[in-house]
Amino acid sequence: MFIDTIPNRKSPPAVLLRESYREGGRVKKRTLANLSKLPQALIEGIAGLLDGGKVAGKRAAEPGFEIVRSLPHGHVAAVQAMIRKLGLNQPENGLATEDLRHLYLGVRTAFPNRAPVLLVALPTLRERFYAAALGMQDAQFRRYWMGLVFSGDSALPPVEVGTVDAVKQLVARHPGAVGFIDAAAADASVKVITIDGLRPDEPGYPLR
Repeated sequence: MFIDTIPNRKSPPAVLLRESYREGGRVKKRTLANLSKLPQALIEGIAGLLDGGKVAGKRAAEPGFEIVRSLPHGHVAAVQAMIRKLGLNQPENGLATEDLRHLYLGVRTAFPNRAPVLLVALPTLRERFYAAALGMQDAQFRRYWMGLVFSGDSALPPVEVGTVDAVKQLVARHPGAVGFIDAAAADASVKVITIDGLRPDEPGYPLR
């Protein structure tokens, strides 16, 4: 994926999230989402992460955080920063499974304080996460979002970043960002969201 800026003669340039693909021996590109309405700082952060870099800014330069709680490996944790500022309930209340589905299926595109939802995906975990959270295979999930994009829906598909650190940086920097990582990789820079009232180390946690 990459970000393409298209000049407009009488209006601001269009900023598009695109990907390249082959068809009939020719390389083509298709638009996945229109990012034009996002803040410039957020667009630059996404572009940097897609290029394999790190989010610039104060937080990226701060010392590393200690892991405040040891969580078991193998569980996928949904993480989100600054959850109180998003106008949701107290952090310990988290999300219901259906709420998480609505986020990743583009049904819910903004939080109560109008912060736009930015979905962040980690390629190494996406198949397991989509199966556990949505009951969908990766190919089904991609077809679903392609349909939304081509229908003109305003929802933004997940932005894929290459590393766990990149997920945490993007989530920590932008209030509307939600992503998933291995539970053992969560630290104080992000908030682990309970799902159906359960943390990743509790019996019955749905994202296994």
